[in-house]
Amino acid sequence: MKIEKTLSYGAFMTANLLAHTKLFKAGIARSGAYNRTLTPFGFQNEERTYWDDPKLYYDMSPFSFANQIKTPLLLIHGDADDNPGTFPINSERLFNAIKGFGGTVRLVYLLYEAHGYRGRENLLHMLWEVSISRLKKEHLAFMNRVRRETITVPRYLRPCRQYLRKSHRAAQAEQPVRTANL
Repeated sequence: MKIEKTLSYGAFMTANLLAHTKLFKAGIARSGAYNRTLTPFGFQNEERTYWDDPKLYYDMSPFSFANQIKTPLLLIHGDADDNPGTFPINSERLFNAIKGFGGTVRLVYLLYEAHGYRGRENLLHMLWEVSISRLKKEHLAFMNRVRRETITVPRYLRPCRQYLRKSHRAAQAEQPVRTANL
């Protein structure tokens, strides 16, 4: 079973791979930039602006191909991401686009987190979301089935039961999950 999981530029690459190939069973993208038109004055080593080459920006954006993303995708983003190229709106828009085209996607916002995650509760929640055993247990349909099933809390997360119940209720309502450091 191949699952692609990455951060930042890697998240952008994950979304592109899922949009253009069928190599993976699922993808996990954290704090990525999925719409290159939101960084119009260049990105990474690209020095041309959006106005110099708009087709390049369109073609490089996984957002432009959201209708082709049918592989399950977990998007995780810090809601206070201060990286100039990876504002949280990137994940929100990609989530809405994939969902709108009938794809399987889940969006988790980590409250008060910047580009790199540091809050203990947020890190535990991210590990819980990303857990490969959870993916296997849910047979890779975890994003659809979590709404109907009771979540078994792993031993290392038992102090966070109340928090997880709140997260489970949000998943049942099919809304993005927002977490907070306590």
